Amino acid sequence: RLSAPTDMPGAAAVEWSWERLISEVRRMCPASAWTSISPQFYLSFWASSLPTLSVPTDKYASEKDKLQAGIVAINRVMANPQSHGMDQQQLKAKKTERDRLVEIRTRLEKAEQAHVEEERTARQRLVREKGLWFSDTWLSADNGEPNRVVTMEMVVQHCVLPRALFSPVDAAF
Repeated sequence: RLSAPTDMPGAAAVEWSWERLISEVRRMCPASAWTSISPQFYLSFWASSLPTLSVPTDKYASEKDKLQAGIVAINRVMANPQSHGMDQQQLKAKKTERDRLVEIRTRLEKAEQAHVEEERTARQRLVREKGLWFSDTWLSADNGEPNRVVTMEMVVQHCVLPRALFSPVDAAF
């Protein structure tokens, strides 16, 4: 179940079940769309995002490396403060800066772990749901073979094109 936010003025708590969402989604597109794609596919498509389905491990590694380099540089200075002409106040400031970088690196590592877990969960959900996305009713009348052209047209018309026009972030998805 999903709950609507209750901290907005005048907002009442609303319980949404998956079945209710599917029912609401059925009204959003013409009936002809649902002969090719399912409301489950439509919901999964619109609920997914690039950050949910892709962890930028290279970017995480790059940022962690930059933070680590800063920590190492500060540690070198702190190991021999006299050679750098540092007094106690400057040494204390360096320690504070090092602690800040360590904290940022720790938070970044936790964020990366959470992102990896979110991606894993999303992919598992998609694998579980994929059997519901396209129904057996989208067979062509001629030979009983799947009418892939109509299905692709429905996906482009009701999913890809609107999402590409919605925002640059959605267009990248």
